[in-house]
Amino acid sequence: MRIREELGEVYADARFAAAFGVRGRPGISPGQLMMASVLQFTENLADRQAADAVRDRVSWKYALGLELDDQGFDASVLSEFRSRLVAGDLACLALDALLARLAGLGLVRAGGRQRTDSTHVLGAIRELNRLELAGETLRAALEALAVAVPDWLAGAIDESWQQVYGARIDDLHLPESQASRQALMVRYGADGYYLLEQVHGPGAPAWLRELPAVQALRRIWIQQFCREVTDGRQEVRRREKLPEGDGLPPGRDRLISPYDLDARYSIKRETGWGGYKAPLHRDLRRPRPGPGRTGCHGPGHRPGTRCGPGRAAEPGHQCGHDPGNRPGLRDDHPGSPGPGRQGSAARRAPGRFGLPVGRADHRRRPRLRDHAGQPDAAGHLRPGQGRRRV
Repeated sequence: MRIREELGEVYADARFAAAFGVRGRPGISPGQLMMASVLQFTENLADRQAADAVRDRVSWKYALGLELDDQGFDASVLSEFRSRLVAGDLACLALDALLARLAGLGLVRAGGRQRTDSTHVLGAIRELNRLELAGETLRAALEALAVAVPDWLAGAIDESWQQVYGARIDDLHLPESQASRQALMVRYGADGYYLLEQVHGPGAPAWLRELPAVQALRRIWIQQFCREVTDGRQEVRRREKLPEGDGLPPGRDRLISPYDLDARYSIKRETGWGGYKAPLHRDLRRPRPGPGRTGCHGPGHRPGTRCGPGRAAEPGHQCGHDPGNRPGLRDDHPGSPGPGRQGSAARRAPGRFGLPVGRADHRRRPRLRDHAGQPDAAGHLRPGQGRRRV
């Protein structure tokens, strides 16, 4: 509803004339279909859900400019509309039309400088070392298969797997010696390769390999293990850094949890975390000169001159700047000294990030002190009683 109130009609039907013919009965408004497609993408809805939203939601009707009793359209119309956009090479029209409307209202403009930074966002995952990651990934895949196809999984593995992968893999319950931990890591790798072979075998349902937990197992095993098969015998080893080992993927691609495949381990200065980076953008553009601002171009302003605090304006100059006013404030602004008043505000120039930078004024200010006195019966102070400057 705010889109409709602030921007009005964003997509006009004339923009989509190239995608439709000139003969036949009139169809549904392409501008409304485009707006419905944008809202559908924003809320990640299927075609049928989007068609139901057009028919049931008042906010969608308002954004599309429909009457309250409008019955909407069939869900198949959205897919046909997208096909027309692709065939007519109008896929970028949605963003172009929106940018043109925003630029016309002065909400966005091209050019300028920006400063980009990022802050850390912790993922809702448990921090795992490489041994825990391998064991927990394999256990998560087994849990998913046990729910999806319990009979098939019972025939693919034996009972000894229950003792190793029955409980959550925690470093407190893992061996302490380095040799035992390396042997356990090799066993995790071998068992994981065996389970992947069973899932991709001819006797397994084809849809098992598409399970998210199985996909996570395959991706993490590619990053953590290396296997060589010679004469029917396999050798499984953990990947190590080059040049001593087989190499590890860079940190931007390395998975750190089987439950969140988008989380990564990052380091920024002295802070390390597992999760994400949230980008932050700051606009460094200065305000455009205009009426009521330093460097304005109001009526009577001579090109090449500058008016503002500390410099008297020329006769006939009507920029809204009084020589004693603060930059960016007009006479009618609540923070300005007002017309005809000579303020003592120091001249301030916008800093690097648009913040005012000026010298602090530490001069002593006059204080107001109340004289002792009693009001009369009407509640007014007698002459000579009141507040004076000291």
